[in-house]
Amino acid sequence: KPFLYTYIFLCIGGIYIQYTFTQESLSHSINSLYNPLLDFVCKYGTHIGDGLFFLTASAFISLFNRKMALVFVLSYLLSSILAQGLKHLIFTESLRPAMVLDLSRLHIIDGVEIRNYNSFPSGHTTTAFAFFALLSFYAKNRLIKIAYILPAVFVGFTRIYLLQHFFEDTLRIVTGK
Repeated sequence: KPFLYTYIFLCIGGIYIQYTFTQESLSHSINSLYNPLLDFVCKYGTHIGDGLFFLTASAFISLFNRKMALVFVLSYLLSSILAQGLKHLIFTESLRPAMVLDLSRLHIIDGVEIRNYNSFPSGHTTTAFAFFALLSFYAKNRLIKIAYILPAVFVGFTRIYLLQHFFEDTLRIVTGK
């Protein structure tokens, strides 16, 4: 419950932000925070939301608890099928920031491939929230349960900072704005 309540609170705040600002202005604001440290942290930290990270962590968990690892793998499969299904079957024309924004006015990080289509929803953010929600479920300490939302939110931030997604792609709510 602590992770879920924190997630709901953040979603309400995210909805407010989404209705208050344009996706373009949010992308510009987050991308304008650039500095060498944040470039490095976001470039590599975004991989926390990668499927390979999820599966590697699940393999590590299997060394201690096979049943728990199975739950993690099934969660990954379900969240991936859902996110990729939405991305490639329903929201196929969803443009990424590179197709909408003037990239000459934005900070591009060396070595980050800028994609053009299939922006909604963010698969990395979906994967990160699935992974850290499960860790929260298994955690004993209430504060740790709540704290697990931070790396998931961080992955969403990296996706916007790296110009891979708009804010709405990481929140997974379409506003039409």
